Amino acid sequence: MRRMDNKLGCATLCRPAEPGAARVVGVAAQKQALLDLREAGFDACEFSHFSHLSEAECRVVSAECRRLEIEAWSAHTWVQLPGAGEDARAVQPALSSDVDRLRALGVGIVVIHPPAGLGGLLGGGANAEASVLLARTLGPMAARAAPDISIAIEVAWAPERIRALKRAIAATGIANIGLNIDTGHAHMGGQDAAAAIRAAGDALLTTHLQDNHGEVDEHLPPGQGDIDWADVMAALRDVEYEGVLMAELTDSPKYREVNVAADLAAAHENMRRFAAIP
Repeated sequence: MRRMDNKLGCATLCRPAEPGAARVVGVAAQKQALLDLREAGFDACEFSHFSHLSEAECRVVSAECRRLEIEAWSAHTWVQLPGAGEDARAVQPALSSDVDRLRALGVGIVVIHPPAGLGGLLGGGANAEASVLLARTLGPMAARAAPDISIAIEVAWAPERIRALKRAIAATGIANIGLNIDTGHAHMGGQDAAAAIRAAGDALLTTHLQDNHGEVDEHLPPGQGDIDWADVMAALRDVEYEGVLMAELTDSPKYREVNVAADLAAAHENMRRFAAIP
């Protein structure tokens, strides 16, 4: 197996709060999450909870990344984009605020879920309408983020729909929008994670590498479900993906107990082995 030279990264995990304590993802929790990643051997991170931080706090967290020599690769915004016929202006202040925090964190990619109903438009062949929806919902954010931050739309659709999305993005003329493939989501419902990566091709900006058994979104460390990781890594080589191999575990799983240290250790070891990284 040809080795991969990509850095290994993981989404930041907030340790479970003490019983009865409020879950606060402030600077202290962010620093602990980064320390956990470093101790597990990761070289890069995705911020899962950055919207809890002010711009000043983001700069403090960014400094902690530099101290620990962890690359601030990406962040995940949870702003839900409206669908066709809905007012896109309502979410623009939140998206603009996110961009300001992203810049303070020093990340180059923001992952976002697609506008409501986008998949249906693409599946129905309405590519022109899909392009209009993307431009209307993501255009202002993309303009504010350029040139140093790109937007990665998280999808886990069938390959033909992913290819249709690529065409819709190209039709917008917006240069800093691409794709993120979540392997766990792509594995559910009988779909194929590696096929989704190959369909994304050169539009793949980042990854969410996580595992499951094909039925529920378990967010297991890669190698603890039944995804074919040899094929996933082969697909990443096929599309010449050179970015961070970013795992997306979760600190609040619905289907199992969380053990931050054990999950991180398993994810790092298995990803390193799958990618043939010494």
